[in-house]
Amino acid sequence: MNSTSRRFSSGAYALWLVAAFCVAALCACGGDTTVASSSADAGAMPAADGGGPGSGGHHAITADWLNKSLTILDLDKLEAGAKRKDVVVATIDLSKYSPGPMEVAVTPDGKTALVSISAGFFTIPGSAFLVNASSIPADPGTLLMVDLSARKVVAELDTGKSPMGILITPDGTKAFVTNFGSAAIAIIDVVHRKLSGHVTVGQLSEELALDDTGTVGIFSYSAAANVRTFDPADIAGTLSPDVALQGDSAGVAFFPGTKIAYVVDAPNPIINAVGGHNVVDVTNPKAPVVLENVRDASAPISYPAVPFAARKSVIVPAVVNGMLQLLEYRLANKKAELASTTDVTKVTLFGAFHTTIDPQGRVLCAVPREHLLTVTDLTTKKSFSIDWGGTQPGPTDIQVIP
Repeated sequence: MNSTSRRFSSGAYALWLVAAFCVAALCACGGDTTVASSSADAGAMPAADGGGPGSGGHHAITADWLNKSLTILDLDKLEAGAKRKDVVVATIDLSKYSPGPMEVAVTPDGKTALVSISAGFFTIPGSAFLVNASSIPADPGTLLMVDLSARKVVAELDTGKSPMGILITPDGTKAFVTNFGSAAIAIIDVVHRKLSGHVTVGQLSEELALDDTGTVGIFSYSAAANVRTFDPADIAGTLSPDVALQGDSAGVAFFPGTKIAYVVDAPNPIINAVGGHNVVDVTNPKAPVVLENVRDASAPISYPAVPFAARKSVIVPAVVNGMLQLLEYRLANKKAELASTTDVTKVTLFGAFHTTIDPQGRVLCAVPREHLLTVTDLTTKKSFSIDWGGTQPGPTDIQVIP
């Protein structure tokens, strides 16, 4: 990645090569789906002090994936030396939903969490070893709506096979859900807790992002590094043609204050795709423009990207020679310029699956293979980790509760 070039360790590269082979060998499946909506109480372990969303303070929620739970935590207690028991407010049991919660998004009012119950791209045969899982159930998956005050599931929606990314509009009325195993994005009526419809987009969709005005969006899909863009007010009527990039597109995020998106491209040797990144102008969602296409044979393993509004940057966690690093990019002359690099913690191969920025301006990463929640201050360059426990990989996601 220009000045960001790093070399894989030979072991990490070999593991990623096997994973890439699995991607190339996958036969994706499509098909129409129908909605099933129901109310269910998944059970919850309340906090001893009765705290949590709605009681003041700052909170976040993790998707603990194969451990089949959600965890609400107190961000004000998240400090070096703290243990999981010191910061946990409540654990919501989702053991009846297999394979477990992969990704989570919270409505702007902080009242409801949308949760994708899924194996995501880990449905690819052989990919379980990426996160050190003995096996990963390949159930079709589902989408849950969870009342964060009552701490219970209030709706279950069949959005498609292996739902992954979840995007909620700024007004909180609508959500979009990608489905790795189906060729359509689901549109959710959040207010009425129901499926509004589907829009056919292409196979293997993964992650979505909106600009900070909420008027343009982008999502990644397929092993060919494609993205497509749209206006969330009318996704079907504004969906762009394929934007074929190079690599294996993953995380996407808009540079704050712009309609220009950063796209993470993972290396995929089997399809001769070199890792790196792309910068895409989505000012006109019907006709996006690729502004930058950076390829680097030594591009590090990375998946997520997140905007950091206060720093006017995009943060990309990446694994470089066994170290999880935070790469910070700023937009300069319509290109992504590396602004800083911060070491976080030693990891094996996969690194962070998702990340967010907390109210204190700290970068929080969910590191499933190592069962860690990491906390990093980019100003002081200090990081610490909390062992998130569990016998299975997780957490896979963390999001701040507004």
